[in-house]
Amino acid sequence: MTAIAVGVAIAIGAGYGIAHLQNTGNAAPMISESQAQSVSAVPADGERKILYYRNPMGLPDTSPVPKKDSMGMDYIPVYADDQPDDSGAVVVSPARIQTLGVKTAEVELRTVDAAVRASGR
Repeated sequence: MTAIAVGVAIAIGAGYGIAHLQNTGNAAPMISESQAQSVSAVPADGERKILYYRNPMGLPDTSPVPKKDSMGMDYIPVYADDQPDDSGAVVVSPARIQTLGVKTAEVELRTVDAAVRASGR
C-alpha cells in the first residue's frame, strides 16, 4: 500500500513538473488596452515591420490585425526580422536558453570517469 502511495505521489509530482516546464516562457506579454490599441501594422521610421499576429497559446491561428483570443489574451506580433532564414540552422532564443538552464564551457580533451551504458545494436 505504501509503495502505491509513493508511486502516485511521484507521478503527480512529475506531471506537475512537466506541465510547469511546458508553460514557462510561453506566456503572452501583459499589455494594457491603450497599448494594444496603439499598436500599428504599418511601421513608422525606425520601427520594425509587423508581418502578422499569432495566437499566444501556440495555436496555428494568425491575424493580420491585433486582436484577443477566446481567453482575452492579446495576440503576439511577429516581425519581419524575426523570421528564421532557410539555411536549415536551428535557432533557439536567448530567453529559452536561459529558461532551460543551458551552461557553456570551453572544450577540453579528457577521459570519461564514469561508465556509459547505452542500448542499441
